[in-house]
Amino acid sequence: MSQALGMPLLKKAIALIRKHEALVVFVALFVVYLSNCTYYLSSTDTIPAILLPFNILDGRGLFLDGFYNDYYKDTTNWWGNYYFTFTRGHVLSMYPIVVPLLVLPLYVLPFIFIKLAGIPIDMHDHVFFLTVYGMEKLSAGVIAALSGVFMYMLLRELFDRKVSLAGTLFFALGTSTWTIGSQGLWQHGASELLLLAALLVLVRNVKSRKPLNFVLLGVLTALLVFNRPTNALLAIPLILYALSDFFVAKKLDGVVAYVASVAAVSLPFLAYNLYYFGGMFGAYSGFGYAFGAGDVSTRLAGLLVSPSRGLLIYTPAVLLAIPGYFLVKNLQPPALRSVFYVYGFSVVATILIYSLYECWWGGGCYGPRFFTDMMPIIAIFVTFCIDKALKLEGAGRTMALAAIAVLIVASIAVQAIGAYLYPVYGFQWGHGQTITVENQSKLWDWSDTQIGESLNGIFNRSAGYTYIIENGNVKVVPAG
Repeated sequence: MSQALGMPLLKKAIALIRKHEALVVFVALFVVYLSNCTYYLSSTDTIPAILLPFNILDGRGLFLDGFYNDYYKDTTNWWGNYYFTFTRGHVLSMYPIVVPLLVLPLYVLPFIFIKLAGIPIDMHDHVFFLTVYGMEKLSAGVIAALSGVFMYMLLRELFDRKVSLAGTLFFALGTSTWTIGSQGLWQHGASELLLLAALLVLVRNVKSRKPLNFVLLGVLTALLVFNRPTNALLAIPLILYALSDFFVAKKLDGVVAYVASVAAVSLPFLAYNLYYFGGMFGAYSGFGYAFGAGDVSTRLAGLLVSPSRGLLIYTPAVLLAIPGYFLVKNLQPPALRSVFYVYGFSVVATILIYSLYECWWGGGCYGPRFFTDMMPIIAIFVTFCIDKALKLEGAGRTMALAAIAVLIVASIAVQAIGAYLYPVYGFQWGHGQTITVENQSKLWDWSDTQIGESLNGIFNRSAGYTYIIENGNVKVVPAG
């Protein structure tokens, strides 16, 4: 009798979940991303981004003079306050300002509460200090969870539900989306969200062309590029698609809408960057020196297989993206096939750009941070491989699915280690040696890896590290 009653309830529950599957994906991922709330996986890189929303709502605009003079001026860390830049008599963010502007709506209610409670907008105040860092964690979690939702919606346009869920699971929990995108307000999480939103608009437009889609695509393209200059390579397929619409649809409205929306969104950022920094990409415009001469092959190898930064070490399932890319040939219609073919070249070009960068390892972080922006594309290629494996028959299907499962589970396990056990700031661990541009040997030491040191903390907590947040910076001290 109870079984008879239970079955209809189960069916109703499944139907309800499927009806609101996007919401279910968001809530599930958001809970996972915030489940390690006692760990700090962000960086001093994000300090301007976590301050600017409160700064703007308090009427101070984009100038961080007050925070600098009252709190950060006398920093105690050896790396100083590099995240600020001083220009035209003001203190501004060293980094692009797209992220703090995107998360601004999330800060409205906390800001109102702080004002009503009489809490000063001052990092010396303990409550405000905790609110700033709490909002960073929450905002990053929202961005990453929304990225997971957009990934699922995008994959549902291309694959069935089972394949889409598998691809989303890999993207959300088996990549740096978890340990980087969801943990701090770097630019990477926003890059993923903007890229996935743009791809979703593009795919739906291919199926049902609408001029409004070109407006949305233009807005997202501009934000993507101004959020992080290297994203210009990831924007190329979007630009080519929009411009090629004239030759496919034989109409000008799409191209005009796209160009107009790109210009409308770009102009304010361009004006800000040119006026305060004298370059199109703000403070990044002068970063040419960072792409120094050196052994590019070693850097490329480091990006891929370094024991403490290599993509294949931290996310081994990306190997599936290689056969997945060649499976794009089966995608219909041809317009979509062309977009994803071009994306393969965009990803390779982006990797090569980072191999020219002296700080190719990404500074203080867990794993290969710079790959995060590309993860949506890589995850889509991986999903093509999953889809193909599910369509095989017999022993071949079993073996393929087993291999895929092992790679994805391994990827999720490595990310979980970072999320829950990462014991130290990303410049030093184990023997305490600090990674610098001049000495990167630690990144190649297989006997003293970042993952290994994290796992060591399970069995020997005294061998790990803890952190102290002081002056908005993270100081690492031995645990125990």
